[in-house]
Amino acid sequence: MAENITMHAGKLYQESGPIDMGNLVELRQMVIDLTRRVEALESKHLSIEQIKALYGMGKIPLFDNEADELRVRSEFAATQQQYTREQVIEMAKRDVDELMMTQHLHFLRDGITITLSYEDKIDFVVNRDKRTVVALIKSSGKVWARGIAKCQPDDCFNVHIGKAIALYRALGLMVLNMYLNAPQPTEAQVGDVIKWPTTSATYVVKTKYASSANIECLSSDRFVFRGKRYYGRDISEAVIIDDSHDFGGEVM
Repeated sequence: MAENITMHAGKLYQESGPIDMGNLVELRQMVIDLTRRVEALESKHLSIEQIKALYGMGKIPLFDNEADELRVRSEFAATQQQYTREQVIEMAKRDVDELMMTQHLHFLRDGITITLSYEDKIDFVVNRDKRTVVALIKSSGKVWARGIAKCQPDDCFNVHIGKAIALYRALGLMVLNMYLNAPQPTEAQVGDVIKWPTTSATYVVKTKYASSANIECLSSDRFVFRGKRYYGRDISEAVIIDDSHDFGGEVM
């Protein structure tokens, strides 16, 4: 009879009684091997659309050969590249909301089935200076899983994409390519944080006038900027460094 093993708050249980910790390594490897065999058998009966859906949920099916796997990876990546940045951000928000429904969340970590319950808590630590988001899974105040997302220097920071990446990693799931390689913003929008290369100050776009390229910004040092040029530099030369839209604004 198969034994149902789960990890809750860092503790192991089995239906037949306490686990012999001396055999834990061997037991974990057995579970990993069995899991891979089941996935291999199931993936042979899946259509290409179903396999792509598994990728979309962060699960990696097994393939009979490397060529099939490369083909599916390529086709799946191509479908993700069609998303706009706005769509990726909205999907990241929904992903985080769904993954944080802890009563439904079950996943594998090192071959052990992990179950999150109402007693567990997921916290996010956002550091805009370091451009990082950390997801912490806690139980009884103790952190037992974490995931880190760090924005590349040339990329625009977005807290929602960062949360999705960090949470996927904390849960041991494959991070979707559309989050790791999200399209970059091309034009400053209301709520964006922008910066000109000639100054260290950052500006939040508070108002954007639909009839022209004029904008109104509030800088990090409380300076109000209005117009479409900044010390001789056009607004199009400003770099968008954060489009999380946490600061508000309006289009006029």
